This record gives sequence, C-alpha cells and structure tokens, in this order.
Amino acid sequence: MNGIYNIDNMVAKIAKEHKIITEYVVKFNKSLKNRDKEFFNI
Repeated sequence: MNGIYNIDNMVAKIAKEHKIITEYVVKFNKSLKNRDKEFFNI
C-alpha cells in the first residue's frame, strides 16, 4: 500500500506543478499581448 501512496503523491505533485505552469503561461500570454513592460522588466 505504501507504494501506491507514493504514486498518488507524485501524481498530486505533478498536477500541482502543471497548474502553476499553466497559470504562468496564461499570465505571460496576457502580458505579452498587452506589451506589459513591467512584467518583462524592459
């Protein structure tokens, strides 16, 4: 049972990281579209 628990933790971790990356990509695309100089530190 311990092995399954570890697999569940890894899936949860990957899902959480996927959500973080997806949220950043959405923010990046919006900032790029709006030419947000502050976001890109230009």
